[in-house]
Amino acid sequence: MTKIKVNIAFDNKNLSCEKGSKLSDILTEAGYEQNLVCGGNGKCKKCSATIKLKDKIQKVLTCQYKISEDIQVISIDSLKENSINILTGNSHTAFKLEPELKLFKLTTDDIRPDHCSAITKALEEKYGYSMTYQAYKVFSRMYSIDENDKAYGFVIFDNEIIDVTDANKPIYAMAIDIGTTTVAMYIYNMSELCIEGTYSAMNPQTAFGADVISRIGYCIQNKEGTDILREKITSEINVMLDKAKNDGIETDRIYQAAIAGNSTMQHLFLGFNPANLGKAPFTPITMGAVTLTGEQALLNIHPNAIVSFLPLIGGFVGADTTAVIASVENDDKARMMIDLGTNGEIACGKGVHYIAASTACGPALEGAGLSCGMRAAKGAIDKFSINEDKSLNISVIGGGRPKGICGSGVIDILSELLKHGVINERGRMLAREDYIQKYGSDSLSERIMEEDGLRYFLIAQTDQSADGNKVYFSIKDVRQIQLAKAAIYTGCEMVAEKFGKEEISQIYLAGAFGNYINIKNAQYIGLLPDFKGVPICAIGNAAGTGAQMYILNKKIKQRCEDIKNNAEHMELNFNDSFQQTYFDNMLFKNI
Repeated sequence: MTKIKVNIAFDNKNLSCEKGSKLSDILTEAGYEQNLVCGGNGKCKKCSATIKLKDKIQKVLTCQYKISEDIQVISIDSLKENSINILTGNSHTAFKLEPELKLFKLTTDDIRPDHCSAITKALEEKYGYSMTYQAYKVFSRMYSIDENDKAYGFVIFDNEIIDVTDANKPIYAMAIDIGTTTVAMYIYNMSELCIEGTYSAMNPQTAFGADVISRIGYCIQNKEGTDILREKITSEINVMLDKAKNDGIETDRIYQAAIAGNSTMQHLFLGFNPANLGKAPFTPITMGAVTLTGEQALLNIHPNAIVSFLPLIGGFVGADTTAVIASVENDDKARMMIDLGTNGEIACGKGVHYIAASTACGPALEGAGLSCGMRAAKGAIDKFSINEDKSLNISVIGGGRPKGICGSGVIDILSELLKHGVINERGRMLAREDYIQKYGSDSLSERIMEEDGLRYFLIAQTDQSADGNKVYFSIKDVRQIQLAKAAIYTGCEMVAEKFGKEEISQIYLAGAFGNYINIKNAQYIGLLPDFKGVPICAIGNAAGTGAQMYILNKKIKQRCEDIKNNAEHMELNFNDSFQQTYFDNMLFKNI
């Protein structure tokens, strides 16, 4: 069969494919990840590209365009969204440093054996350490009884020697938070017990759908889907490790990794088929911590490194929630924790006794799937308010003109339009004439537009935007946020009621989205609960914090197990009152 040529003009690269191939598949295979928020169904329009076919230049959706003849790809819009703001920091929690991994230095004289005795006898009897087969093998080739002052670095994990190495070089451990959209990695120098580097990236699995359901569907529909998505995430982590290596970190001396992520991320990282997560009764392969070697994990670290994926709580409530709970104060105060992202996880409790639930709020809260939605990158509106004179006050990431709206900006815009009557409590955007009849003609009424049956609020005209496209917020966008906020708020209500709302003393908001939003505006639109006298504060990437604590204090491992064993998973969809409460919470009740 004759191959069709695909020329990537901006990279001067030539590809070939079979007739009828999807352009998105060809570009992804060539390393140009496509932003398929809708799972490749042609709805989100985030995978647009400009192509030249013969002499005609046109804009196409790569997930829908089937290649029938030679084409030239002039530009790929999703590649322009680089420099994403990814939260890696955290804002609280002090804890004791007591790691399982350490480097124990001894000389030949320290372990000199008695006549006809085993070389490792002193290690076992005097110091109490056993040794793995691999460590025995390495040590046998390093040890010389004639070199009295020779120093050996014994890599200890959980009182077992797992390797013998250069005593004068540091060893490392890393913690990784695999989110549905982003990945954060923290590397620690375990010889000095200090952080050595922090790295972040987009999760490349977004090319197969913005949410976990889309990715599970991909694995069900494609025989090799699980392996493909596993390779995507492990390869991205290895790219991050390459960056660390360039920064001077000897990544082959990383001997421990602790990883947190939701249930789907656990399956896809470990190569488990996630099909059963996608249908009732939503069962993971295992909820316990899974331990494997660096080699088995396909990571470019020491092959015998101890890699642990933290335990899950149940259903879609994964190890990221376990890590969030483990990261907060372990005292008698009852707290609610809300982790907002593509999926929303809610936990309420104290000690190790928690009620936890997950609700699928979709990618809208992160700006995806909306008319002018985008990730938190340069050009995104991240803050918005309406002044007393009805003029707009806009903050744009990176400064300059806006290109779209990210999640925090969406919350602000919706809140302000509700406060100023442009949108009513049912989520209906008033027509211009209705607004004028109720409030009079002003600069806001001039921004209420209708085009091809779609009503929207204009934020930036074509000559005011970064890319010549108008920036607006439509009635369809309102509906998407209503669905998401109703799911989150209903989950919070039901979890709080089951645990005992009156006991809650504090609400923690975890995750990147929660760190950047205006909390008061989020409460105003009914996204976050507003319990009387209960403060709410953002605590940063608490899942990443919990994973770091896991490698820095050995007691956190047991705490994670205790949380898994004692937490109660609440399945919201099977609760009789969920549906009605959900529909009630679609309303904007604060206006």
